[in-house]
Parts: sequence; structure tokens; C-alpha cells
Amino acid sequence: MNLEFEKIKKTAVFAKKNNLGVHCGHGLNYLSAKKFKKIKEILEFNIGHFIISDSVFFGLTKVIKNFTKIIKN
Repeated sequence: MNLEFEKIKKTAVFAKKNNLGVHCGHGLNYLSAKKFKKIKEILEFNIGHFIISDSVFFGLTKVIKNFTKIIKN
């Protein structure tokens, strides 16, 4: 994932320099969101699909609490 992460980071930096907004989503999970939040050029994370899918197994409240911890740390 490191090579792909670096490609995404480089693309996000390029996009910001060219006045484009960068949004991240589709396929995010706890691990990838934690890593991608380090890219300051990303304006928004679309995590709704993951939250709903994971809540089927673990409950909506627990999943939201877990993601909130990742976002705040």
C-alpha cells in the first residue's frame, strides 16, 4: 500500500496546486482512513458505505465511535 499511498499523495498535492478539490472514498476502512488522513490536501472523506456495511456486523454506534477515534487522533 505504500507505493499506492505515495501515488495518491502526489496526486493530491498536484490537484491542490491546480485548485482542484480532493475527496477520498469508496473502499475506505479504518486502516486506510487512518493512513489517508495524513494527506492534508484531502478535503473530505466519504465513509458512509463503510459505516453502514460494518454496522451490520458491529452496530452503528460502535462503528461511528471507532471512526470518530480515528478522525480525532
